[in-house]
Amino acid sequence: MIYLYYGEDQFTLKEELERRRTDSSSEFDSGSFIRIEAAKAGFNIDEVLNAAQAFSMFGEKQLVLVTNLIERLSKGGQSESSPKPSTATRGAKGKAPKTQTPRERFLEFIPQAPATADLILLEQKVTKVDVIYKAIEKYGVVKEFVPPKERALQKWIEERAKQEKIKLGSNVAERLTQYLGSNLYALHNELLKLATYAGDNQTVTTEMVEKLTAQVSETSIFKLTEALSRRNLPEAIRQLNRLRNETTLNRAGFTRQIFVMICREIYNLLRIREMDAARRSDSEIASTLALHPFVVQKSRNLVRNFSAERLDTLYHRLAELDYADKTGRGDLATQLELLLADICNV
Repeated sequence: MIYLYYGEDQFTLKEELERRRTDSSSEFDSGSFIRIEAAKAGFNIDEVLNAAQAFSMFGEKQLVLVTNLIERLSKGGQSESSPKPSTATRGAKGKAPKTQTPRERFLEFIPQAPATADLILLEQKVTKVDVIYKAIEKYGVVKEFVPPKERALQKWIEERAKQEKIKLGSNVAERLTQYLGSNLYALHNELLKLATYAGDNQTVTTEMVEKLTAQVSETSIFKLTEALSRRNLPEAIRQLNRLRNETTLNRAGFTRQIFVMICREIYNLLRIREMDAARRSDSEIASTLALHPFVVQKSRNLVRNFSAERLDTLYHRLAELDYADKTGRGDLATQLELLLADICNV
């Protein structure tokens, strides 16, 4: 079976991938998981086709995760050093058989995908009119992960709290969405922090949210963001040290929290810049992006300090750091101040 996963809700998407890898009731085991990066240099479509068609002597399914394959096949993935002859189309007598591009070979494979493997394509963006998208929609499963908004977002917080056995007081979910928007990473981390502060079997109250969440989100993080937008590295470092001194989290927890908040701010600036260019009002932006109006007002003033290209570059840089940290290829804690320097660089 072929699956196509994409969408802005990376939190739920990654949880779904992890669930499929580790669920003890699944048909997979730890030795049958293969990850392929289609964006890497020297990528060949045979890596995907061979992995998806490999037969296990133990009978378990293969779980093959391929990132950015459709993008690769659509942009520069049309050629290989040795194109393969078509198995379906032969030339006229005396002529060489027609060769297929990697894109054509993969399209031919989709309806013939064996049941011995589940192939998951993980994409940043997709075009619904693309023939690969339509083929997977017909023969496989397409799933878009969309961040919850408004009441659905508050329900997500309440359900997540139940999963973590965290008691929430009235209006806590609503207040968290006001301060943190729809960033599920930040909301999840904040729930855990508030639960630790409240203590075992105690209820998280709006007063706790005001004391812990509002202080960091409204004041400190905006001071850090403003310093970064002015490319004032000394002030940004000072604000970072202030946050570090105020936190009760350990080194890894603090680093992850600050990194998530910086990711959220850069992402918000990127989205707000697009809507600002379209002359959308503060209320329209707040409603569309599920952000509190005061976040939109402050961010709209900051967004003019960054070009669209600069914000896009920074966002990809954050994605690279996040991936390196989670795969053990880098230490986010040692990279945090270098990241601030990178953002402040003109």
